[in-house]
This record gives sequence, C-alpha cells and structure tokens, in this order.
Amino acid sequence: MKRFSTICIVLILWHGMLGADEVRAAKTSNADTAVLQDRIVTLEKTVANLEQQISRLIRAMEGQQDVALVPIPSTAAAEAVPTSAPSAPEDVADSPTQNLLKSFRIFGFFSTRYEKAFSVPMREAGRTVERDLPGEFSFPFFHLMASSELSPKYRVFLNISGDGDEDLSLSNFWGEYTKGRAFNVRIGKSYRKFGLYNEILDAVPTYLGVEPPELFDSDHLLVSRTANLMLHGKTPIKNGIFGYSVSLDDGEGSRPDDSYPVSFDLNYTSPSDAFTIGTSAYHSIGRTKSGVRVGEGSPNGGVLPWMESDRFDILGGYVEGRLGALTLQAAYWRSSHDGIRNPAATVEVIENTDLNDGQLSRFLRDVGSPVTEANIETRAIYDIETWYLRAGYSVETRIGEFVPYIFWDWYSNPETIAEKDFGGDNEAGLADDGEFHKPTIGLVYRPIHKLAIKLDGSSHIFRMNGEHVSFPELRLDFSFLFGH
Repeated sequence: MKRFSTICIVLILWHGMLGADEVRAAKTSNADTAVLQDRIVTLEKTVANLEQQISRLIRAMEGQQDVALVPIPSTAAAEAVPTSAPSAPEDVADSPTQNLLKSFRIFGFFSTRYEKAFSVPMREAGRTVERDLPGEFSFPFFHLMASSELSPKYRVFLNISGDGDEDLSLSNFWGEYTKGRAFNVRIGKSYRKFGLYNEILDAVPTYLGVEPPELFDSDHLLVSRTANLMLHGKTPIKNGIFGYSVSLDDGEGSRPDDSYPVSFDLNYTSPSDAFTIGTSAYHSIGRTKSGVRVGEGSPNGGVLPWMESDRFDILGGYVEGRLGALTLQAAYWRSSHDGIRNPAATVEVIENTDLNDGQLSRFLRDVGSPVTEANIETRAIYDIETWYLRAGYSVETRIGEFVPYIFWDWYSNPETIAEKDFGGDNEAGLADDGEFHKPTIGLVYRPIHKLAIKLDGSSHIFRMNGEHVSFPELRLDFSFLFGH
C-alpha cells in the first residue's frame, strides 16, 4: 500500500508541476487576452486541486482518514465543459430530428436600388425627342433561403423571393441525391447551370456590377432560368477539374406534345483555379409557347408573347480568368428562332405600340395595306445574339474592399419591340435594327463581406430614326447578405 501511495504521490506531483509550468509560461506571455486569462484561471484551479489531493493522500497514509481520489481533467477538457449545464452522456445518439436541426441553415440576400436615366431618346411622329426619366427607388432582390442535409447523401433547398417588392413566391425548391462529387441528381425547381451567372444572380453582394449580362436581363431573357431535373457533377482530370450538367424542363408555356427541352453545360477549371472555360446550350426540342400573353409584360424566357409557337436553340461559350486581384470575363451567345406569329396578338401589338419602319416590315406582309390578321406575316425566323466583356480589380484596404470595374455589353434582337407592357424591353426595341451597345464603369465597396455598395453608370448606344443616339443611366445599389 505504501509503495502504491508513493507512486501516486509522484505522479500527482509531476502532473502538478506541469500545470504550474503552464501557469508560469502563460503569466509571462505578452498575449493579454480574455482567452489566455481564462486558461490561467483553469490551470491555477487544477494546481490547487492537486495540492488538496496531495495533502489528503499524505494524511491518509498517516492513518488520519480514508481517501478517494477525484479524477483531474486535462486543460482542454476542462475548457470544453460548459459551466451552465452538465454534458450529455457520450453513448446517447442524436435523434433524426436533432441531426436535421444541426444541418439546417437559413440565410438570404436583399437589395435596395436607385436608378435614373437622362436624355432618353423617344420616337414621336417620326422624329426623335429626348426626355429625362424620373429617378426611382426599387427593391429588385429579396431572397430568403434555407437548406438542410437530410443525410450524407440527401439534401434539400428552398428559395423564397419577393423581387420588386411584390408578393412572395418560390424561386427554387429542390431535393438532391449525391452519389459523390462526380454524380448528383437534383429534382424540383432549380436554377440551371448556364454560363457564369445564372446560379449566382440572387447573391447580389458577391459579384461585379449592378445589372446582369444581357442574356439574363429580365426584360429580354435569352432562356428561362429554371429546370425541373438536373444531373450534374465535377471530376478531377489530369490537369484540372471537369464539370458537367444536363437539365430537363417543361418549356416556358404549354407544349403540344411530350417533348422536353434540354440544356447542358460543360466546363473546365485549371488546377490553380486561374481560369475557367466552358460552353452551354439549350434546345426546345419541340414547339413551345410564351409564359405570358400580350399585355402581361416582358416574357420570362426566350419566347415572345405574340408568338403562336416557337422552336429555338441556344449555343454559347464563356471564359473567366483570375490573375491575382484581377478578374476578367467574356462570353458570346446565339439563339436561333423558328417562330410562328399569332395574327390576333400581332395586330394587338401593332395597334397599341409605336413600331418603327423596320418592325412594321417584319410583322406585315404589305406595309401599305390595312393592319388586319390576313396581312400579318406569320413566319418569324431570326437570331438573337449577345456578348460581353467584363473586368474588375480588387483592392483591399483597412476600411474594406474596393473593386473598380468596367464592362461592355452588346445585344441584338430584331424581333423585339420597345414597350415592356406588350412584351418589349425598352432597349433593343428602341433601335432601328434591334441592336445596342452598353459600356459601363463602376465601383463596388464592401466595408464587410456581407454588405456591398455599388455605384455605376452606363451609356446605351444605338440607332434611332437613322441617327446614332445614346443616353446615360446612373445606378446606386445597397445589397446585403444575412443569416448563417
């Protein structure tokens, strides 16, 4: 018994000396933080506990009393134990509900924007006049998002939006099965992988610029943004990472048969993440209709509201380079349409809007004859094209991040019109030939990573009534990220 007690005393003294050394080292450290002070207090309590046990053990060896040694926790374990409540037993497993709550995340984005356009050219009685449009505040983005991992192989996602300060709607809701990084199946309403921007447009504080590239401008979307079924994945290859996706959807409006539009995206990212290059494509497979009617505003996809039906395909490519603090982006897209105009809807457009000579010559078989359904040119074969160049440079400072940027967008659509209420875009539809250029220069300031203040100005350049015209536009946007 004496030999055992002697060994215990030696071990306890050795542990106590280690603790005392930690206390002395901590006290002589230059780091004067709350965390360090808490550690010193914990170590001092441990040493005091050691001293008490040594005294009790000595008294016990002298026959004064019996003793039961109390286990002395390590410093890390002592810091980890909460002081407000006892720890749960280690052998009690979490319930499925507890696991679900642990993986549950809720977060979102919203923005408030001020816009004003100056000296906007308008067509009146065959001549061009200019007017300043009143500035206006808007709320273009509000997204409340939630995600949860049901198990290591299954997860769900929800995106509630209120764009334009309107009633809330469900932008996304999907479930996903993950076999591995190389193979995932997503079913529900999800953003299709298409170019660099489609999946990130809701995350306003995170990307360059206030407005998206023209193919995703809500006034003239090149393609609908969502799909119903998507297979996607990424896999390492010899010199980088290859990514892919294949998506199916129901089309933008009603379809005459069981044809399902399909889209795909293929991309390659270099090993050092210095650049990404990719291509995206879409095919309507069969004929489809617009999701809106004449008088209900701009379409929510590539089919114009005065079309009886449309068959179209899209092909394009994109590249993004990252050279230190410099980001460079470029893309080109072409959408080829084989449409059939609805005579009654086209007559309604002509009678209620101010079309230019080029637009009338497309819509009418004989411009000099009365506007009747019999005079409507029903066949509409045309191409929509667009490209953009974008550059931004990040500068980190003590007061936050500054990112000056410069863009150049070009867009061409000979079929569209100006009036948004009747399906136009008030951009390409203003031009004689349906084309415009839009250079933009601006600045992003992020005092913290969850807040972006963006200020930029653009110039719209096009031809109207045979003359080159332009007008400037100013935008100020405050966008926020919240949640966890």
